[in-house]
Amino acid sequence: MYNDRVQSTLQYIANKSAPGRGTVLVAAHASTVDLAFGKFHPRFLKAPRLTTPENLVNISLPIPYSSNVTFMRNSDDEQWQYIREALPPITYRNFSNRLNHDFIERSQTPQQQ
Repeated sequence: MYNDRVQSTLQYIANKSAPGRGTVLVAAHASTVDLAFGKFHPRFLKAPRLTTPENLVNISLPIPYSSNVTFMRNSDDEQWQYIREALPPITYRNFSNRLNHDFIERSQTPQQQ
């Protein structure tokens, strides 16, 4: 399954590249950014939040090019912490890389998205 494969790969990269307090930068497409959020956000500790086929339709609108999600932890024993405004969004002419937090946090019902 796509969700499992991507989230397992992200976990593997984090474990191998940043044991403890290391730094990892993963440059990826919007669907992978969405899955990373669903994997590492503390709200989804018991079960990662999955990305549905419906979420993938026009996913570049809520998660535009060059948008980002940032997580940090101080040790392997700690949970990842979401740093919501780690990098300020960039806007130039008709482009903005501002992430739609309502979408990525799934704080709206599907009809509102």
